[in-house]
Amino acid sequence: MDKKIYIRDILKDDILANLTKEAAKDSYDNFHDFEKRRPDYLHYHLAEFVDTTIAMAGMFQSKQWPSNYVRVLDRCYYFKIARSSSLSFLNEKVFKETASKHFLPLHIKLSLEKNLIPFYSIAGIKRRPAMKRMIERWNATHEQKFVLLPKMYFTCNHSVKENTNEKCWQNIAILKIDGYDKFNLPSR
Repeated sequence: MDKKIYIRDILKDDILANLTKEAAKDSYDNFHDFEKRRPDYLHYHLAEFVDTTIAMAGMFQSKQWPSNYVRVLDRCYYFKIARSSSLSFLNEKVFKETASKHFLPLHIKLSLEKNLIPFYSIAGIKRRPAMKRMIERWNATHEQKFVLLPKMYFTCNHSVKENTNEKCWQNIAILKIDGYDKFNLPSR
């Protein structure tokens, strides 16, 4: 049995609609309107282990943002089987690191090939310390470095004037490459 995580792009596959419907059951806010967002994805990746779907995440470009930015790890979701002990015969750390070990390096590579500046975001000021730790772990082991921007930034796919959702204000980790310091989404 091959005990390796495989990644594939499912953006154009029918399976994506089924998986996002399943994800909406316990992450409704992130997935209930996924099909409306689908045209703005450059890629949407699925992680599989043996014959088991364990996680998914995409690369998203909103028309509300400057065209040289792309959010990576967008709608990153771990399926219940990867969050439970049902696969306990393996080191569960293998699954918990799917985003940082598999999706993020791939998303950075694809972004740079398209001359885009990748960033990822997490809602909530209370989650800022966790984001700092994630950046520190990444930066300690990779040549390409991320920077945590100092404010909360508006990342939703609609006008800030129309906003009623506090989760639209997010912490931003951005790859430190030429142009990163010109990140100009609305902030507070």
